[in-house]
Amino acid sequence: MVKELPWEIMKDSMRIFSHDAANQIYYTIPLIDLVAFHTKSKEAKALGLELTAVGKALYNVHGRFFEFRKAETAPRNWEKTIVAYRRAVRGRNEKLKAIVAKLKAIKKKNDGKLHKDTAECLNGAIERLNDFQKQFSAGNLGRKVHANPVRANLRSFLKDVLAQKFVDRDGKPVKIVFRGKDIGKASFDKILLRRSILNLVTDALNHTPGRPIFVTLALNRKTRQAEINVTNHGRKLTAAEIAKIGKVRFTRAWHDPKRGFGKISVRILTEAQGGTFRVGNSRIGPKMSMRLPVRRRLTA
Repeated sequence: MVKELPWEIMKDSMRIFSHDAANQIYYTIPLIDLVAFHTKSKEAKALGLELTAVGKALYNVHGRFFEFRKAETAPRNWEKTIVAYRRAVRGRNEKLKAIVAKLKAIKKKNDGKLHKDTAECLNGAIERLNDFQKQFSAGNLGRKVHANPVRANLRSFLKDVLAQKFVDRDGKPVKIVFRGKDIGKASFDKILLRRSILNLVTDALNHTPGRPIFVTLALNRKTRQAEINVTNHGRKLTAAEIAKIGKVRFTRAWHDPKRGFGKISVRILTEAQGGTFRVGNSRIGPKMSMRLPVRRRLTA
């Protein structure tokens, strides 16, 4: 049996897992809704509702599990409860597989008939849910994050990730402005970095609806790290907020949208790749930075 994390670490790891898993599902719903709207497909609309139910179920499963945390015997009960939790997560994933199969059937039925933007939304939804299966398998639940870094062109990777359609909570398109010179290859885990970028961009657009989000890539010659910055318009962070973001929760209330799990997740995923996560301010508002190792000789 794979060694589990200590209880005090595992309970936060599982909170982050559940937070990211449910959010990944919620990010996909607007894409399916757009497909349903443009195709007038009742089946696609029903799939959006099914996906919403799966996201809510993940939160509910998580809440039931953490009732055990209130008991003094929780550390002794974790083996039994984590098995039950993993079983429930597998059940959610099985439903997702069925939804993906139905989305593929819609794609096949409308092959060549869909508008370009609609086809992109449909393909994006299928891709996101397939990634979900890899990122959030029940077997990874409550265990330390292990990265599988590869040497790849970071700029090309970021352009591909940011090329998809982003929408705010009302389903309105949001412009993502990406700037950055080609710095060559860097060492990073594609799945973990994609998850982090989507997390930060979505968080930024939720705080500044209707305004563009800026993503930049730069090479820090002093630290020999690739620096990815996500910036949005808005109120600048205070020193107290900067000290907390990515390190501690702002609230213990699970359903509070300001709980802060997203940045904690990004920090953990970045550190697993040998990088660092930093928080600060830019000229226009808050700035979140991920620094990843380049591991190549730099020229002047």
